[in-house]
Amino acid sequence: PLETSDQVYEIFIHSKPILKMKIAYNDECLFTVGEDGVLAIMELRDDLQTKNQKDSAQAELNDDDFLISKEEYFQYQKKIDKYRKQIQDLNITYAIKKETENRERDDIKKKIEKEINL
Repeated sequence: PLETSDQVYEIFIHSKPILKMKIAYNDECLFTVGEDGVLAIMELRDDLQTKNQKDSAQAELNDDDFLISKEEYFQYQKKIDKYRKQIQDLNITYAIKKETENRERDDIKKKIEKEINL
């Protein structure tokens, strides 16, 4: 049961016993599989846990705690970091290009205004 303030909620997901439970590598989801054939995915929240506690908890995980291998996780994380960097670089390139276009437009505008005023 989930307790919130003065109310208690019971959520029934499986109609038969649970066969297996796993927590995602990032501690954000709980996966359960039951004899009833249901795969349940539940979002976990712990607002009190700090980032450092999460990092140290992840460092202590065993291979059995991961839905993918640790190596795969770290490879995916490296790819994500690489893509984030590429997006950041593209945003910078776009901003520079936009600024250059604005300057060129302003220069052309000034040149036309100057020719008109002659």
